Amino acid sequence: MKTYGAGAAILLTVGAMLGLVAATPPVPRALAQPAGSIYQATVITTGSDTRFRNAGFAQALREVLVKASGEPRLAKDSRVDALVPQAERLVAFFSYRDQMEGIHHHDDQGTYDRPFELTVQFDWLSINAALARLEEKPWLGERPTLVPVILVRGHERPFDQTYLISDEESAASAQRDSLSYCAQKYGLGLRVPSPADLTVWNIRPSEIPRPSASLATNKFLVVGTLDFRLRTFGWVGVWKATWRGIDYDWGISGVSFDRAFDNLVAGVARIASGHGRPD
Repeated sequence: MKTYGAGAAILLTVGAMLGLVAATPPVPRALAQPAGSIYQATVITTGSDTRFRNAGFAQALREVLVKASGEPRLAKDSRVDALVPQAERLVAFFSYRDQMEGIHHHDDQGTYDRPFELTVQFDWLSINAALARLEEKPWLGERPTLVPVILVRGHERPFDQTYLISDEESAASAQRDSLSYCAQKYGLGLRVPSPADLTVWNIRPSEIPRPSASLATNKFLVVGTLDFRLRTFGWVGVWKATWRGIDYDWGISGVSFDRAFDNLVAGVARIASGHGRPD
């Protein structure tokens, strides 16, 4: 059974909440940035110069507002548009990593147009103040670990395989990576079941998952199916969960499996953070 964490902390000294509230006294270094990575995001930019940096900051800001609050709807909230021009002022630290490091630069274009990972750590006080302006608040405390029990079914070529996602299923390698990325994006942990777990829970690839496993209270169990269908121009995801005694179901159709898993994890974040039913 593999467990994926939500990321490592970066402790930084920050000053005032620029542009959002009046300046505050210096904060002791040990208290400056809370543990965890909910105020940090990594996005892909073209090059590491200033031409694309502000666009990267803006994308990272939207992701952090969602992650810090647990409200996926903020990603498309028009009110966030007013905050985007201030994104650079809310940054505490940023760094780049060349995705093509080690590959020789053949010309000047190769220097500027290579893909880079831009990791942005925002000032947590500033983000909390921005959330307050959006009538939101940070999602604090222990967050649940997502446990997905997903039956993948291919009904036609080019994808005609059927299997359960587990930490050992070779066909699910890319899907495990996608789930891990989505879990980190929304600030959740991820526990991919092992074949032994699925056996204990009486889950078989010939049936739609209906686990009755008793998990720890901080584990968020989601069962569902992911079907590939040409007539929907992609994948169809159907998800079900019970959280705090309430049943939820949601899904998405005609998308890549990356987008389907984003829909799954966004729904979990919305439910667990107390924002209500998924879209």
